[in-house]
Amino acid sequence: MLTTEVQSTMNSVAALIATVDDSKAQRICWVIAGMLERSLSENARLESRLAEVEADNKGLRAKNIALRTSVDQLKEQVSYLNRQLYGKKSEANPDKKAPTAPPLTPAELAKVAEARELQKQARALIREANAVVAKQKAQASKLVHELVRRRVPEGLVCFCCAGGVKDRGMAHTAHEIDIVPATLIDRTFLLHRGSCDCGAVDFVMPDPDRGLEQTTARPQLIAKCAVDKFLYHMPIHRQEAYFKQRGCDLSRSTINGWVLRGALVCEPLWKALCQANRLEPIKLCDETPICVVKDHESKDRFLWCIVTMLAVTFDVTTERNIKIAAQILGSIGEATLTDGHGCYSKKSIAGAHANCLGHARRKFFDSVVAFPTESMAVLGVIRDIFMVERLADELGLDPAGRLELRKTKSAPLLVDLQALISTMNPPPKSSLGKAINYLTKRWAKLTHFLADGRIPLTTNEVERRFRDAKLGFKNFLFAQSEVGVDAVAIYYTLIATARLYGHDPNDYLADVMVKITNGLPNKRLHELFPWNWQPPPKVEQELPPMSREEHVPIARILNMRSLAGKVRAAAPSSPESAIKNAAAK
Repeated sequence: MLTTEVQSTMNSVAALIATVDDSKAQRICWVIAGMLERSLSENARLESRLAEVEADNKGLRAKNIALRTSVDQLKEQVSYLNRQLYGKKSEANPDKKAPTAPPLTPAELAKVAEARELQKQARALIREANAVVAKQKAQASKLVHELVRRRVPEGLVCFCCAGGVKDRGMAHTAHEIDIVPATLIDRTFLLHRGSCDCGAVDFVMPDPDRGLEQTTARPQLIAKCAVDKFLYHMPIHRQEAYFKQRGCDLSRSTINGWVLRGALVCEPLWKALCQANRLEPIKLCDETPICVVKDHESKDRFLWCIVTMLAVTFDVTTERNIKIAAQILGSIGEATLTDGHGCYSKKSIAGAHANCLGHARRKFFDSVVAFPTESMAVLGVIRDIFMVERLADELGLDPAGRLELRKTKSAPLLVDLQALISTMNPPPKSSLGKAINYLTKRWAKLTHFLADGRIPLTTNEVERRFRDAKLGFKNFLFAQSEVGVDAVAIYYTLIATARLYGHDPNDYLADVMVKITNGLPNKRLHELFPWNWQPPPKVEQELPPMSREEHVPIARILNMRSLAGKVRAAAPSSPESAIKNAAAK
């Protein structure tokens, strides 16, 4: 606009010069015209410079936004790492508010009250049953019973009557439980020979059962070493130190050989269990990396876990892709619940594919620091969805009833969640943006629990199974061979499934090793499945109660508060009186 006005003024000056005859006035007009021309060129230069500055300013603004976004991302990463290193592992709601139950109709409230009353009665019955069982176990306990009698010692004198304190018999009983450190037994069997007079029968008594061929270790000892490592997370070198304290010099190579050979013996049973688990209609699956160090080189292996209503099975692979996932899960199934990893797809999963809602929730939990308002709003809705599942558990609903409750209570909450997310517009690369992207991309799989009441909302059951593996590798750090990696999957499978059915892993592993070593055919391996297996009857010699006398020092009796100022120790007697007292007795 300024350029147009200057140009108009120059045109007016040029017209004025043409009409003015005075040379002085013309010179003045020419000076004015020159000044106007110079101002016009300066104005053009300033306008071009202004355009350059605006372009630079626009670039700097873009850089500023990018830097702020980068700083926010770094702050989020620092906050996440601080929480992982120093914070609580719990992912409870940060607002620390008690979860609210979903709104219920009067009929539903009556059902909830009835269910809670039944649960209260059931808990009372369980407590009574546990008390009866504990009493029966105490009566028929495997513990060695010992009777210890503490008599009143001689040498106590009453301050009042100056007479000696006499033992008046047992007043009451006191009870304690003590422990005797485990003792290794080097047992030698004397095998007798039997025959008849005619010589038709001639035999030698059988050798003891062996869990492994060409070894003198009893199956219970081998099972104990395996259970101590894979259930109680005790590395082999600690077991070696433990045995040395017990007076047995067992090298770690010997113990490790027992454990690895035991895994090879149990491998057919492990394969049969995995195959049976693949045939289940509903599966929960997840995987986690483990470390293998071989030839001074660290490599990753992947430990897979499948949890069903039938069993808990583990497997180890060298890679993690669609083809491997298809082999692990099998080609039979109605639905599979997994996380959002790319190895789970239509090509690797038979039937419907559902995703874990807990993994989606975790991403919003990680974004609370940078986006507290938005993240807390999403977490609140997800919390209400989990409260519906808690209500279904309290009511004891079957899959059909649970599905009906989900459609009634959870479906509206999911609609609210979707509407809430649609109103948010965070930076795509921020933690909240990534969480929303994760949720929207997998929305159909995350909400598949509305179509099948048998599918849980999360894979937390698998995560709990991985806890033993993670604690174990935190102690023994890594495996050193492929055989050792396979042993991890075999023992975790057998121990977890045995505990699922309430069996003692030590007894189960010992009996399984004996039967397979003794030649149980593969077509009868189903007899060793934990849901078919029964512990063998134990023939043990009952130890009679032991009894002994325990001397209590007089000084300890005098220190009793109830006897303060009432009793004193008798004066030491002379040798002559001691002889007379002994003769009188």
